Amino acid sequence: MEPVILSDITTSTTLLGYGTVGGRHKKSLTILTIILGGFFVFMLLSWWGLGASFLIPSTTNILIVTTPKTAQQLVNRQRLSAFPPVWRSALENDSRVPVVLGAYLDQGRWGHFAVIPRWQKSDKFFPINQRFFTIIKDRSFPQEEKKIRYREAFGWWTVHPFSDYVVWNDLHFLMPDLKPFFAWGRKNILSTSLPLSPPISPLSPTVDDISLLLPQKNSAPELLEMLFRSIRLGDWSLAHLGLQPLQVNLTFDQTLKPTRASFVFSTPLDDQQIKNTLASLGIIKRKTVQLADGTVVIEQRLPENPSTLQGRSLEGSDHQVVSIQKNKIRVGVSPLLEPAEAAPQTCPKKTALWGRFSGKLVTVLLKNFAIPMNQAPAFQIGSYKKKMVVCFEID
Repeated sequence: MEPVILSDITTSTTLLGYGTVGGRHKKSLTILTIILGGFFVFMLLSWWGLGASFLIPSTTNILIVTTPKTAQQLVNRQRLSAFPPVWRSALENDSRVPVVLGAYLDQGRWGHFAVIPRWQKSDKFFPINQRFFTIIKDRSFPQEEKKIRYREAFGWWTVHPFSDYVVWNDLHFLMPDLKPFFAWGRKNILSTSLPLSPPISPLSPTVDDISLLLPQKNSAPELLEMLFRSIRLGDWSLAHLGLQPLQVNLTFDQTLKPTRASFVFSTPLDDQQIKNTLASLGIIKRKTVQLADGTVVIEQRLPENPSTLQGRSLEGSDHQVVSIQKNKIRVGVSPLLEPAEAAPQTCPKKTALWGRFSGKLVTVLLKNFAIPMNQAPAFQIGSYKKKMVVCFEID
């Protein structure tokens, strides 16, 4: 007769063969579930909060994403005090939460705004709250507006995690053909998304107020061609300069009146090319002539054979002196000053420099656009990995 085994466990199942979960493990599993659930809720709330949308002017030209802590480390107090009041209000704390600084040009006047964390209160700048954030502005926006989400601007910043700031630019008011582009900065180096091939010229920029290298027209990068043609200094208009030089160096006074210039061309100039260049710059001799009826007029003349003046100086209008030397024309207020020295290298290694703009020029230009800033830094433009890079000369 076979033995019979009886069990008093009424709920016995095959799972008992695998054991049971102890109390310690249950507690760990509960804690892990709470952590994962809390993280999910946090991410959901963050996504909802970062999705705050704001209406900004459709003519917005600049959007900067940075943190107040970083801005205070990069910009000294003197330059920070020149920022618009709205921007200063957004940057006056040590927070590491990114803020968005905006600027737009409306009917010849600059307007400014900022998107800041909601807990950073600022009641004097027309605040509008939206979820976790607030937009502040120095005046009412124009009627034409567009929507921007904080999440979008925050995304620009996270794409370049090692950058101190990210900038979206729409500078069509300076160069109408220039399309909007992004830039991101680390210390004194500002990289951009603009394509720019390196120059093939052996020449180097100088420490003049404007120093630009330019290849031949047909091969010139579009950006530098537009920049060169947009230069206006006093009576000089480089947009109408018939023969494009390889290099142009300009120095001027506080009224933007040129005091010294040099133009270097690829080949020696003939008489007609010299005449056209001098005429484009308004550098011509003046002679007082009395007509038969007694009328006195000012006659403007160009030299008949400019090439005969090679190595000599020509007295032009407004006490300007012109020096013609093979492929170079130098112009300046008498006495003609010596050429400026080469610009210092402040860009990363393997950067091919295209040009330099002095701090004096930048300061004057900013004032012309109603942006007061004393002692703005000089900057250089170069090609790094076939993209445009801007390097500020900051001590």
